Amino acid sequence: MLKIKKTSFFLLTLVLSTSSLFAQKESIYITEFQSFSTSTYFKSLLKASDLNTTHFPNEQFNQQQINATNGDSIFKTLEENFSLTYNSKVQEYINLYSKSKNIHFLNYLINYYSPNLILLLQQNNLPVEFHLIPAICSGFNPNSINNLGGAGYWHLNYPQALKYDLVVNEFIDERKDINKSSKAATKYLKHLHGIYNNWELSLAAYTCGPSNINNLLKRHKASSYQEIYPYLNSNTKDIVPALQAMIYCYAQNNSNGNKIEPKLAVDTFYLEQKLQFKAIEDVAKINGKELSFYNPTLNKEIFPANFKAFFPKSKMDKFYQLCDSIYYYQDSVLLKPIEKPVIEKFDIPTGSEPITYTVKSGDVLGVIAEKYDVRVSQLQDWNDINGTRIDVGQKLLIYSKTGSPNRVRETKAPEPEIEDEEITPAPTSNEGYITYTVKSGDNLWIIAKKYSGISAQNIMDLNGIDEDLDVGQVLKIKKK
Repeated sequence: MLKIKKTSFFLLTLVLSTSSLFAQKESIYITEFQSFSTSTYFKSLLKASDLNTTHFPNEQFNQQQINATNGDSIFKTLEENFSLTYNSKVQEYINLYSKSKNIHFLNYLINYYSPNLILLLQQNNLPVEFHLIPAICSGFNPNSINNLGGAGYWHLNYPQALKYDLVVNEFIDERKDINKSSKAATKYLKHLHGIYNNWELSLAAYTCGPSNINNLLKRHKASSYQEIYPYLNSNTKDIVPALQAMIYCYAQNNSNGNKIEPKLAVDTFYLEQKLQFKAIEDVAKINGKELSFYNPTLNKEIFPANFKAFFPKSKMDKFYQLCDSIYYYQDSVLLKPIEKPVIEKFDIPTGSEPITYTVKSGDVLGVIAEKYDVRVSQLQDWNDINGTRIDVGQKLLIYSKTGSPNRVRETKAPEPEIEDEEITPAPTSNEGYITYTVKSGDNLWIIAKKYSGISAQNIMDLNGIDEDLDVGQVLKIKKK
């Protein structure tokens, strides 16, 4: 269990006090530091850790009062492998870091990750102070991102990740792997220093891109980071002052060297096929959030094929025993294909001829089926229609014994159009007839349904019309 006083949880959730200098647009280094204690990943890591101390520093650690007068001299005493420059922007970040309770908890993470990072930096002849870059970029949160496409512990961009052999795809992002991303970041920093031979410009190029740095240096005839600083991206240009401030604050207070000790009892399982977290949750009752925590490189709640997955050791046996059932559940329930509705199949009526009908405005399948004395289901079958929707101008193939006036007939080879038969108008006498005035939205099929024993064809024959109607048109309806 976590061996800390209850007051630590209060400290963890305190609202950060920040300088009014940060009231406007914030850089990624401010945003990450402010959200550090509310990070879901950090909370999970802290919950799964021991902190072997009961001593907590005062709310503000005892630091040398640093200002414009003594800033340079104090920074000189801290210089080892990286030249530090004190200025007002550095002071802003010192104020942010030193006045926050978050710095103690961030230091626990720094102390935890530092040994491996410092060894890696030394092997690549890089300043050991760079082990603090993940602290200012991401707060050691693997899920951190910035607005320029940087992601993971070191905020590497996609092209940088690919260049240094990290896998980044729909399912996996190895920028969120502390070991692999650290190796890639150190190689990139070493490459940049080989270009600029200046650590400030190298750091600026690390976050803003070397092409941007080169263009600014050329455009402004500059040779230093300070000269091009005003023109850099406002969200990421503060990497140099933020890092220098973190170096100072960490030197003044490393939380007495205390660090978290994660107790992560995990087992690995090689998955040859894709597997959804939901299938594991539903069958084996293993929490998906727990799986996400143990496998931070995943972009989705899915284990991709050929993936070495990490599982809580206490639940590994259960997963192993139910593995086949989990896959069966995924394939038969979660990934079950949607069955298409079965459409009744019909043989072509004996003695019928193929007719091509062009759908007109106001047509519905019911009207067309009645006109040609066929069923709606037959029209659907002959024309491979799943529902009832038809579009104006759509061609329908109809097999009808009765044939139809006002239509173009087609056999295997198209034939010339046949003139419509002349339909003799009905007598003008109103005896035995009633009249109907066409309204908006009407069609012959709708009108015919209003009168018992009357079909759409009856109305067309009686009035000498086809199915096209006009609003206000008066139709004769034979009395039955």
